[in-house]
Amino acid sequence: MKFTTDKLKNSTVVRIDGNIKYDDIQDFVDIVNDLLRQREKNIIFDLARMPYINSAVIGQFISVIKDISSSGGKVVFIGVRPYIQNIFEISGLMEVFIIKHDIIEAVRYISGK
Repeated sequence: MKFTTDKLKNSTVVRIDGNIKYDDIQDFVDIVNDLLRQREKNIIFDLARMPYINSAVIGQFISVIKDISSSGGKVVFIGVRPYIQNIFEISGLMEVFIIKHDIIEAVRYISGK
């Protein structure tokens, strides 16, 4: 499991490489909390290299969405594999999770264009 972050003009991309297992959750929480402490308003999660998701990770994503949304920011997911998108759909989360095809679409969405 590897996390990388890239700062863009008006957002930060968090790339997740591999599955977030229960043992990795705290590392994920620490990265997101660091971004929140830095007052990052917009986060783009790149899930292109994440083949699986579990309920604990979904819960963390929902928590991030609530925190960012309450500060007027946006959370966008890109590179979502069909398996994970299906889980989002079955869970009724497609109204909560904003999914875009790629980084360009995500940045446009965040910019309101």
